[in-house]
Amino acid sequence: MMKHGRLFSAQSPQVHGRTANHDTNAYNSLFTIKCPSDDPARGNVSEILVPYGYPEILVVENSIVRHRSGPWNGLRFSGTPQLKPNPMYTFEFVFNEEEIFYRYHVLNSSMLTRLVVAQNGDIQRFAWINRTQSWIIYLTVNTDNCERYALCGANGICSIDSSPVCNCLNGFVPNVLSEWEMMDWSSGCLRRTPLNCSGDGFQRLSGVKLPETKTSWFNKSMNLDECRNTCLKNCNCTAFSNLDIRNGGSGCLLWFGDLIDTRIFVDNKPDIYVRMAASELDNGGGVKINAKSNVKKRIIVSIVLSTGILILLALFWYIWKKKQQKKVLHAGNFTGIVKRGSNNNPVNEDLDLPLFCLDTLTLATNNFSADNKLGEGGFGPVYKAWKLFTDGRPLELVSESIVETCNLFEALRSIHVGLLCVQENPEDRPTMSYVVLMLSNEDALPRPKQPGFFTERDLIEATYTSSSSQNKPYSANECSISMMEAR
Repeated sequence: MMKHGRLFSAQSPQVHGRTANHDTNAYNSLFTIKCPSDDPARGNVSEILVPYGYPEILVVENSIVRHRSGPWNGLRFSGTPQLKPNPMYTFEFVFNEEEIFYRYHVLNSSMLTRLVVAQNGDIQRFAWINRTQSWIIYLTVNTDNCERYALCGANGICSIDSSPVCNCLNGFVPNVLSEWEMMDWSSGCLRRTPLNCSGDGFQRLSGVKLPETKTSWFNKSMNLDECRNTCLKNCNCTAFSNLDIRNGGSGCLLWFGDLIDTRIFVDNKPDIYVRMAASELDNGGGVKINAKSNVKKRIIVSIVLSTGILILLALFWYIWKKKQQKKVLHAGNFTGIVKRGSNNNPVNEDLDLPLFCLDTLTLATNNFSADNKLGEGGFGPVYKAWKLFTDGRPLELVSESIVETCNLFEALRSIHVGLLCVQENPEDRPTMSYVVLMLSNEDALPRPKQPGFFTERDLIEATYTSSSSQNKPYSANECSISMMEAR
């Protein structure tokens, strides 16, 4: 097998090749497949380079076209986006006044590779693996159903990601609707509004395999604006595009008549501009059909919508939370009780241990007035929570602002439990679990003993103060202060 050369040259008995001569009007065979392999006669499936219009490669079975490469765009054939720079071989398409040919060159002289046109029309490149002593498929050109030549008919477009795969170009309608409804697209599409050669415009079609160039015209030196003006001047011109996508695009390629064998390739270039009647442009026919752009737009729209919905939900939740907080705080101004959750936020749920807000405590103690202060210790000031209780007037401890709205039984029970918690003897004080139990039921409560920080003189104090040899025992919560003096 030859390592390089024009187009393809091989010693395999199944494959033959030769170049195309520029000044011939006939098909020139590049590869021919034999079937069966032991039949010495010429096969009926060939890969050929067609020289008319702008050259491209076709796979034909007898005289029927099965596959089309698309025109060369400066980097590759527009119908073979998988043909890219690789570590196995380089490739080029030469087209000048002297000759037209496509060739490849194997980079590693020790590597064996072969290009095969299968009996079913598939084009496959194989690489030889020494370890397994076998050929592996390195590249396949005909990868899906949209590779079938003119599957969607004239002025149709094939998208392998759509169902059905065929549709009419924008501004075109099915030629025979009943056939299209039966998934027979061979009749193609017709213009919804005929061209009138006056006031026509163009719609851009991006990310596609360019249509068949059999009836095309080209100029390598024109820019895109010159190409557009040239097309407008010719009433038979139906579309135009750049010839070469390198360096921002150059050259001009014009189509005349129907656009055949167009398919979507998302990352493909160049763009093609399809001629449309002015009314079609006004009705949206001039909207750019950009497969890659459409995908991006769908992604962007989805992201924006999702983000917007999340922001709205967060905003609604924030407003609802604020309203709930205001309701709870507003209720607390009347009841004197603010119930809070583990995150210190006001909540509506009933808790076993209600918390009194600062405003309520300030109001109940007359702004923590010294007149209401009975004593002070390690746990802070103790107010009238004992004197009024022993006098049988515990209701006077309830603020007037809440006496009409609160549950008096719960208020009195809370006062009672509070006094049990500040008894002088620590052993008499209930545990927190018992406190929760007492607040959560209506069982009878033990009578509280004297608070540890009650400062009024009583019999016990009198007894101890009458004797200079004994001191009054202090609460277990008492603290001492050591004074340090210099010698």
